[in-house]
Amino acid sequence: MDRFARVAVHRPLFRLLHYRVPEHLLDEARPGVRCVVPLGRSRVDGFVVALDPEAEVGGVRDLLEVLDPDPVLPPDLVELGLWMARYYQHYPGETLARMLPPRLRARARPVYRAAGSEPAVGGEARRLWEQACRPEGLRADRLGPAQARLVAELVSTGALVRGWAVEVGEAPAEVWFGLAAGAPPPSQVARRAPRMAEALSCLAEGPLPRWALRQRGVGAEVLGRLVAKGWVARFDRTQTPGSAGTWAVAQGSERPVPTSEQADALVRVREALDERAFRPIVLQGVTGSGKTEVYLRAAEETLARGRGVLFLVPEIGLTPQFLGRVCARFADRVAVLHSGLGEGERALQWERLRRGEVAMALGARSAVFAPLADLGLVVVDEEHEPAYKQEEGLRYHAKHVALYRARQAGAVAILGSATPDVESLWLCRTNRYTLCRLPRRVGAAGPPRIRVVDLRQEDRRRGRRTLISEPLAGAVEGALARREQALLFLNRRGFSPALVCGACGEALRCSRCAVGLTFHRRPGGGVLLCHYCGARRPVPAACPACEAPGLSPVGAGTQRLLEAVRARWPEARVARFDRDVVRRDGGRSVLVAFERGEVDVLVGTQMLAKGHHFPRLTVVGVVDADLGLHFPDFRASERTFQLLVQVAGRAGREDRPGVAYVQTRSPEHPVFRAVQTGDHDAFAQAELEARREAGYPPFRRLALALVSGKDREAAERGAAGLARRASAEGRRWEVEVLGPAPAPLEQLRGRWRFQVLLRAPASDPRPLTALLGRLRALGAMDPLGDVRVSLDMDPVSML
Repeated sequence: MDRFARVAVHRPLFRLLHYRVPEHLLDEARPGVRCVVPLGRSRVDGFVVALDPEAEVGGVRDLLEVLDPDPVLPPDLVELGLWMARYYQHYPGETLARMLPPRLRARARPVYRAAGSEPAVGGEARRLWEQACRPEGLRADRLGPAQARLVAELVSTGALVRGWAVEVGEAPAEVWFGLAAGAPPPSQVARRAPRMAEALSCLAEGPLPRWALRQRGVGAEVLGRLVAKGWVARFDRTQTPGSAGTWAVAQGSERPVPTSEQADALVRVREALDERAFRPIVLQGVTGSGKTEVYLRAAEETLARGRGVLFLVPEIGLTPQFLGRVCARFADRVAVLHSGLGEGERALQWERLRRGEVAMALGARSAVFAPLADLGLVVVDEEHEPAYKQEEGLRYHAKHVALYRARQAGAVAILGSATPDVESLWLCRTNRYTLCRLPRRVGAAGPPRIRVVDLRQEDRRRGRRTLISEPLAGAVEGALARREQALLFLNRRGFSPALVCGACGEALRCSRCAVGLTFHRRPGGGVLLCHYCGARRPVPAACPACEAPGLSPVGAGTQRLLEAVRARWPEARVARFDRDVVRRDGGRSVLVAFERGEVDVLVGTQMLAKGHHFPRLTVVGVVDADLGLHFPDFRASERTFQLLVQVAGRAGREDRPGVAYVQTRSPEHPVFRAVQTGDHDAFAQAELEARREAGYPPFRRLALALVSGKDREAAERGAAGLARRASAEGRRWEVEVLGPAPAPLEQLRGRWRFQVLLRAPASDPRPLTALLGRLRALGAMDPLGDVRVSLDMDPVSML
């Protein structure tokens, strides 16, 4: 009986294709394997997603080859990929390919090699056998249908044997380090060898992998010296911690006792685990309340039941302390997947998960595709973070995908944040999610005091715009006098956001984007950068518009703030932490120095707002809290509130009281009142009422179609045509069409951009997906010359 494979080809096709499975591939053609199929006159790769007893149409062609000895995607990930392709309106074959680490996307290929005696054949069969006699063998995926039949006959006679060739070297073993029994306490070597003392302090928590130590600023040279002294033992993943030596510190020692609120949250987790039921839990905990301890204990409960755990964090490279705690608690039971690892390391981690050697995966957005069997717990830390949304290509939201996986598996999903999305809180209020609160900080630490500073008064008093107000300056001076630390937050990098001509008032702008160029100081001068397309220009001697000299920087970025701090407190040790610093060395040296107390004042952007614990930090200053508040985005107020609460929460995390100064020229704005009072519920209620009135999520579902082209008029015509077709077809599903309108960022990377916003009648996404499927079928979203249409379901950014 014939068998047919449904295949998602790796081409821009939305439908699945049927192919007959030849007899010699019946055992290997399984869901989740990659394959080669004919498509027109071409041969293309794809994924087998299902097997059927019959095809939808007659005259189907044969599947040419199977590329994997075993499925690279388990059944639940195949089903997840097909759901994502439907929901996010993306090509199924490309969606499935995106789930694999880059190294595994073309890791093995089937080959035929000569075996036994020389066959008595001629012609094409003889040529194929001779090619199989070569050292590289006969590549199976390059055979045409007629050649494949000849090869099958040679296999049946024993002249050829089928095998697999790995095209890249094997992944390296993952290297771990741990304290040896004779290691001295860090305090004994801190004065003469501070870097070695830091490494010993890290390893005192338990064994750690090399990549985690790199994240915490411990380099290979320091580790080599420690191993040579016999204070630290080195082992790879082929060994166990016990076989690598006797560790000085037992894993999991000195664990904190749960607070009553943590214990209540864990009871909810245990109940859901026992029921094997999908249970989404929003864990709303103030900064320092111990959300991480709840995550870790919930993971222990899950692993004890023999089920898998998935940990997601928004940006893994910026949370070394969090990673250290997870690795110290679970040692070699956790696999890490993130872009900071080399391709070999990522492939190694993926394979360990797929083979079931470990049952916990930790990583950023793409780790949501980790091949975990019997998933029991999903943790999304900082669930409000927009970094979970992929903004290019397959525009998926990792939090939503993680929730779908949890529903598939009957797993618990913990969405943790000090400032959850108002949409998550609404789902709690409608009893679809469970809300657990951690309202108090662990230990003696109390919440930071919040002071709102009216910059308008400061400007009038000084007669010029204020960068650092007197109240904030006094607080920084007090911290320096007490040998404490201060953090000054300004969410804008560079020296100045604009260079403006004093004669005509024109600002220098990017020629390819509808934004001004940011002035960055450099040794010996400066440079103008576009933060959207990366364009770089030297600073001109005169205005390009009127040729007048005297271009002046307007506004401030982190470079200018750093300069002002050094001028005001010349004795203070000052450092900067923003995307420019991270791009140079990963930023680890700055964070480690601040954590050690080697920096007094740290100037930085939103990269400092989450995941960091600095015991000596007592003063936080938000230099310009109005940035982002007036963006053309319905989430602007919520994002400002979340950012301010998160950055203020860095202060006073230990037994020293903390204070945060929020500088603004709009002190009467509800966001700043909510930040000062700490009343998240009242803020969320006001936001929900405003969104219900305006017709925004969570009350109505959105999709954003972006039409772009190099020619402005052509792009505008394309957007108008799409809007007309969507309006006509959308009446059936009561979908409202808004636009077309120029995008807030009208030109980006040389392309003009127009938006068409589709709004469902309620929170159910099915009217939108039905309309979008109809528009796809009609060709309304196909490229027209240079004009392209990209679609964003559940957009996070409206720019």
